Amino acid sequence: MKAAYLRGPRRLEIEDVELPHADDQVLVRVLACGICGSDLHGWAHPELAIGIKGDPAPGFTGHEIAVAVPGPAGAETLAAIEPNRLTACGTCEACQGRSAWFCRNRSGHEAFGYAEAMMVPEWALFPMPDGTDPVLATLVEPLACAVHTVRSSHSADGDGRIDGLSVAVLGAGVTGLMTVAAALHLGAAAVTVTARHPHQG
Repeated sequence: MKAAYLRGPRRLEIEDVELPHADDQVLVRVLACGICGSDLHGWAHPELAIGIKGDPAPGFTGHEIAVAVPGPAGAETLAAIEPNRLTACGTCEACQGRSAWFCRNRSGHEAFGYAEAMMVPEWALFPMPDGTDPVLATLVEPLACAVHTVRSSHSADGDGRIDGLSVAVLGAGVTGLMTVAAALHLGAAAVTVTARHPHQG
């Protein structure tokens, strides 16, 4: 299997890799993967790349992933991946409390989304509706971040809504636009957006 690995500043290399098989994981085929700001930062400055337990992690790029999950009789279903669950243990208090980001028992992973295939724990897979475009499915992760941001804001009520409020979003990249959508869906009366680049106007 081929995967892209970050091997230095602004240097990605395509390499062959063997995926270790595990009984509690599923071999999935990568259909599409987004490019996050954190991927760009790591590409320009590998020392800033997110790793396991503080160590740099070459290859740990691409976490906005849409995959084909094998089913009976060769059928496949589309799923999005919750990237924090890829390397989390699944059993600690943080994982059991649906806060896998805070897992302190993370393990390594051979390849993330910039690969032909991945081994994925079942609890990290979220099925998508039939007919969903895999490219659009890569937006599930940034959209989830945006919804969480709005629902967790100090202005949100106990149900995570911001009915009637005016919202300012700084930045019109993917996350900014997802935040606009989340704010409007959760009741914002008006949203003002700033944009850094002319093409975002």
